[in-house]
Amino acid sequence: MNATRAALRLAPSILVLALLGTRGLQTAPAAPAKDPSQLEAVSTEQAADLVRQSADLVKQKKPLRLEVKELSADVATILAGSQAELHLPNLMTLTPEVAAALAPFPGTLFLGVRELSDEAAAALAKRAGITRLDALTSLTSLPLAERIGKQTVVSLGSVRRISPEIARALNPPVDLQDKNLGYRWIDIGLTELSPEA
Repeated sequence: MNATRAALRLAPSILVLALLGTRGLQTAPAAPAKDPSQLEAVSTEQAADLVRQSADLVKQKKPLRLEVKELSADVATILAGSQAELHLPNLMTLTPEVAAALAPFPGTLFLGVRELSDEAAAALAKRAGITRLDALTSLTSLPLAERIGKQTVVSLGSVRRISPEIARALNPPVDLQDKNLGYRWIDIGLTELSPEA
């Protein structure tokens, strides 16, 4: 009798195992991997993969565009190795460490920051490539203005007012006889301009 009761207690377990054996263990389908360029945060491994793929972007004349809202200095150091333009339109804050890590990047760097500390601006002023700061609302760093003023493209569409010193730095005197001068494109969203500027 005890053997019969034990068999009855095991019967549901045996039935479940039998069903699993015939149908297999079914799980929900795996979610497709999200495109790293669409992530709000990127790991160092993902950044390295994206930089490896950047040569293909250059051939396609496309930038390496990331939707990240923040970057670590380690990730920024890796991204500085990109061969393609680097677009970070959603990057809201730029620490001095991240700015310094991005400084060696030789290509066009598009940043979505609205504000820059003096330290971050000083690090960006050391860049050799074009720096686009379309969302920046205020430019007070003379070294950064001097650096941006040497670019053929000055892109400060959200800056509403500038001091006379910044104005001079953004538009330095040029030698009109210089045949290598080419063109200059200046986009500043000024709503106020003093006579001195």
